[in-house]
Formats: sequence, structure tokens, C-alpha cells
Amino acid sequence: MTFPNLNIILIMKLINVFFVLIFMFFTAVVVGQETYLDRFSNVSYSNNNGSSNFSTNWIETGDTNAGPNSQYIRISSNRLELYYLYAETIRRSANLNGAATATLSFNWQAISLTGGRSLGIQVSNNGGASYTTIATINGNNNTG
Repeated sequence: MTFPNLNIILIMKLINVFFVLIFMFFTAVVVGQETYLDRFSNVSYSNNNGSSNFSTNWIETGDTNAGPNSQYIRISSNRLELYYLYAETIRRSANLNGAATATLSFNWQAISLTGGRSLGIQVSNNGGASYTTIATINGNNNTG
């Protein structure tokens, strides 16, 4: 006994599965391209201008922690300024769980990195227990 409609039903089910798989693939691609961004457009350590929010606000260490508008680490003119740094640091976290890769990019300008001073760019994959230096900015460069 043959069932001619059975083939049509199976084909329709396969097409439905195919569209579900395509939808899941494109959803994964869209979700996988999250951005974490701070444009420093507001004088605040809690700005979130990307498609995802940072896990933490900016956190100062070694400064007076007077906030983003004073002392050696501050936000001014739509940028994060590091002014006469000695041992002060600032950091921010982003949850990258599930990410296969990550790219860090930023614009910078160095004006007073003289006398052997440098600025280390560091990342941590263990919540800040340890850091790895991935770049160092030295000297004066006002075109970064």
C-alpha cells in the first residue's frame, strides 16, 4: 500500500527543519557579533554605547577615586584622559563567555609619555587575578 501524501509531508518536514537550522545559524551569527563600547560622550564611568553592556563600570585604582571628572584619571572632551600617571590604573570588564575570539580596538593620543614612561595595555582572562600585556604605548605621538 502506498501513501503519496507521506512523501510530501516528509519533504515539508525536512524543509521546516532546514529553515529552522538556517534561522538558528543566522541568529548565532548575529548574537556572536556583540560589541562593548564606551564613547565617553557623558562624564560617567558607566557609559554603555555598544550592543552589549560591560560587566562593570570603569574602576580606578591608586587615584583619589573622586570620580570621572577630576584628578589623574578623568573623562573630558569625549575621551578618557590619563594625566601624570605614576601607579594609577583604570579597568573595565566585559563578559566574553562563549566567545571564540575577541578584538580590542581603541583610539589613543600620547602627549607626555617622556622620560621612560609608558602605558601598558593589558587583558585578563581570569577576572583580574592576573594580566597579560598585549601592547605598550611609549613617547609622544599625537596621531594615534
